[in-house]
Amino acid sequence: MNRLFSTNPIDAMQRCFTLLENIGQGDILRPGDIYSLIIRGLVMEEKYKAALTCLNEMKERIGDNIIFRYLDHEILEKIYKTLNLTSIEYDKHTSDKITIENDALDTPTYEGNAIDGNVSDETNDC
Repeated sequence: MNRLFSTNPIDAMQRCFTLLENIGQGDILRPGDIYSLIIRGLVMEEKYKAALTCLNEMKERIGDNIIFRYLDHEILEKIYKTLNLTSIEYDKHTSDKITIENDALDTPTYEGNAIDGNVSDETNDC
C-alpha cells in the first residue's frame, strides 16, 4: 500500500476509504492502521489540513488515548507545526485532547475527487 501511495496516491486513498467502510471486528487490519496510512500519505503530499482532519476523524473513531500506537510524535509534530498551531494547541494535541478554536473541521467524506489539503487550501477532505 505504501508503494501505491508513491505511484498513485488517489487510488491508494480510494482503497483505504473502501477498507475503512468495510472493516470488521475480526479483520487483521484495524481502522487505526488504515487511518495512519492515509495520514502519512497526506503528510508526504504536504496536505496538512487534510491530514489534521483525518487525525480528528481517527480520534473520534478509535479514541484519543491510542493514537500513538499508530502515529509517531514526528508525524504529529509536522502536522501541527506546519499548520502554525500555537504551543498551547500543540500541547493539547499531543496530550490527545483535540480542541481547535476558530477552525471548524467537519468529518470529511470522500467522493472520488482528488484530495487537496495544502495549508492554503480551504477544503477539509480526508
